Amino acid sequence: MQLALGLAVIVILPLWDQHEADFYNVVRFIADNGRMPNEDDYPPGEADIRQATQPPLYFVTALPIVALLDDTQDVPPGFQPDLICLGGEATNSTLITYPMTDAYVFPVYGAVLAGYGLRVLNLLFGMIAVLFTFWTGRLLFPNRPAIGLVGAALLAFEPNTVQTVTTISNDALLLLIAAANLYCAARMLEGGIVRWRWMIVLIGLSALAILTRLSGWAVLGFDVLVFLYAIGYTLWEARKRAKRSQLRAALVGLVLLVVTVLGVAAFNYSQYGTIF
Repeated sequence: MQLALGLAVIVILPLWDQHEADFYNVVRFIADNGRMPNEDDYPPGEADIRQATQPPLYFVTALPIVALLDDTQDVPPGFQPDLICLGGEATNSTLITYPMTDAYVFPVYGAVLAGYGLRVLNLLFGMIAVLFTFWTGRLLFPNRPAIGLVGAALLAFEPNTVQTVTTISNDALLLLIAAANLYCAARMLEGGIVRWRWMIVLIGLSALAILTRLSGWAVLGFDVLVFLYAIGYTLWEARKRAKRSQLRAALVGLVLLVVTVLGVAAFNYSQYGTIF
């Protein structure tokens, strides 16, 4: 049902809604120039508005679709000139909003097809996020399978989420990473036993979240709380049972977390002039 609903919205909603064109043009810039854009590539004050200062992961993920299908046509397309209807602006729009290209007539091609491809990619991200939500519910409440189903349904069909996963942006990728992160956190602490191998996955997901969108730092904040709990629990158990291997695992995890955060912060500072 989510797939059918998402495809319907993708086709019905006119392309280049809100910042879709801005995200697309950043990916096109990377494809054409082989690097991320910076503020010098835009008029003063426009880089942020044009999404050019967003972290790179989504753009890299979307790059193959644009590199394969893009045909360099204007995004968004040019429009027909204003109608000459003096005095009629109060009752009639003087702008004909029909693009000056047949690329929007199905079957679509070029940049238009790439735009729809990026929408479908985000829909796939959203569907996988729903799966992780379902699995997390089943893991946390094994005796109440309805909780996993309700959680997955809420994520799949909540109107704002539907819009998020059917338009071009980096939100859907962050949603997927956050859902996967929640599942891995549940696996790490499942049954009151700290499974440190999942900590490596959480650290990786935290880094991916930060490299996707500024709000990805919230994923790191959540993981820090998980790590603090796990480290505190491990230290307490190591004290009682004299298991130094658990203590070493906790300390290694803490070092890996700090190194990951510092590495991402250094990349952001070198690319955007801020650690965020």
